[in-house]
Amino acid sequence: AGTEVSVSGGVIQKVNECGTAPGTEVTVRNLFYNTPARRKFMRKTKTEEAHIEEIVTLLALANPAVGVELTIDERPVVSVQPDSDLAARAAILLGRHVAADMMTVNATENGITIHGLVAKPGLTRSTRREQRTFVNPRPVQSDTLFYAIRDAYPTMVMKGRYPPVLLFVDIDPDQVDVNVHPAKREIRFRDPRMIGRVSGSAIREALR
Repeated sequence: AGTEVSVSGGVIQKVNECGTAPGTEVTVRNLFYNTPARRKFMRKTKTEEAHIEEIVTLLALANPAVGVELTIDERPVVSVQPDSDLAARAAILLGRHVAADMMTVNATENGITIHGLVAKPGLTRSTRREQRTFVNPRPVQSDTLFYAIRDAYPTMVMKGRYPPVLLFVDIDPDQVDVNVHPAKREIRFRDPRMIGRVSGSAIREALR
């Protein structure tokens, strides 16, 4: 048995037991029916759908052991089965040609574990969009990690080009400040120098 919860306009309408497969299913309809003013700030449908797809992709990459499906207007967008292998999941979500040109990173120093996948020097992009970073293992944005990635490829990548990266940092939560952005996406490390040095060293070792 599972639990079905219906919410309308921020008010819980009902909570009842129901038969269901293991897992969680979230269905969203008429998102702005009671806040039409917010709709004006939305961009084109394709743009908003791309944002949603990226969020779900990040969640799927951060949790390989969990199966994830995303359907928009009855159209399947993301569908991955549970798999403990990050490389296998990356091949599905990012494309096999991209995953084939990425190498494993795995290093531990001073209680900090760095792991994930980094691109071979020949694989680059014109933006940083495919540099995805995770901490414990939440998807985050951190200048410390972006600088570490950049500095690890000093003469291997042309200026203005960015190698795709899936970089995970496992660290004591007390060493991370998550309250620097309303959406909790940006973070700040207590000791950014240490994180930058350990991250950069792990990536350089993989490239060597």
